[in-house]
Amino acid sequence: MNSKVPIGVIGFGSMGQLHARNAIKLGLFEIKAVSDIDENALKVAKTEFKVNNTYSSYLDLLDRKDIEAVIITTPPSTHAKIISDASKYGKHILCEKPFTTNFKEAQVVYSSIVKNKVKFQLGLVLRYTKTYNVLLNYLSNEVKLLGLQGRYGGYLISYKPHFDRTFDRGMVNSNTIHLIDIIHYLAGNINEVYVKFNPSFPKEPELSGIISFVHKNGLISNLYTSGAMRVESFLFVNTLSKDYLVESNIKLFEITDKGKTQILSSELGFEEELTAFYNYLVNGIPTQSGVEDAMKLSYLMEKVYESASKGKPVRL
Repeated sequence: MNSKVPIGVIGFGSMGQLHARNAIKLGLFEIKAVSDIDENALKVAKTEFKVNNTYSSYLDLLDRKDIEAVIITTPPSTHAKIISDASKYGKHILCEKPFTTNFKEAQVVYSSIVKNKVKFQLGLVLRYTKTYNVLLNYLSNEVKLLGLQGRYGGYLISYKPHFDRTFDRGMVNSNTIHLIDIIHYLAGNINEVYVKFNPSFPKEPELSGIISFVHKNGLISNLYTSGAMRVESFLFVNTLSKDYLVESNIKLFEITDKGKTQILSSELGFEEELTAFYNYLVNGIPTQSGVEDAMKLSYLMEKVYESASKGKPVRL
């Protein structure tokens, strides 16, 4: 591979543009082409990002021989088809979460990635955010982790796609998945999940809910999620010797008998995520969110929705 990896960006809304800015800033990638069905997005690619090659069909982008990898930031309902097509063209892939809208789709996409021997990274930005990696390091040195409790969401009802099943399965699959993944990442594998969504589910997409996990190591974690939340998201981690609190994913506090002390504040790890993708492609350094991680998370999300639908605990 060249020192700069030649890439294409499929989907050039806010997330596509964010990744493009970081790709340019880091100097690790060369954006050869952009694809989007919105002509205004393609105009932005040409005028603001100086990308000359733009396409309304992503297949035209994939057909270019000078592109080695793609970044996919399209709606989740399109992920399965685009990832499968990209792998058939031999392109390495960084795709924004979620992997797919359901586990059945994930199995098909996984087979295509493996068959075509392409490298895949799922966009789980919190895994690359310093607050959570510092916390993971602290927890690895703790005598006993007792449990985790989180609150995740935001005033999402103004963003209608989260509640449009043609866009994704629901708010939890497209948004809350971030903290579900981090809880799994920090506390270990899960044996059982029990989920209760608002009473209108499953007739209507979920708006709020309680998600409980029983981990294989015996820990219990709980998460409240809401699409109409007007306070900061947080993750509280309880250990035998002290507690930790992450606010808004970027501020980490230590809590002891003497009080609450801020340990660090960081930016969300979008740059670190892209750097990891580059190192995976060029240097062969395994990513923190590869295709096996994507499959595990997809299976867990399937069980989350299964439990909510059945109204009872479900074992993994």
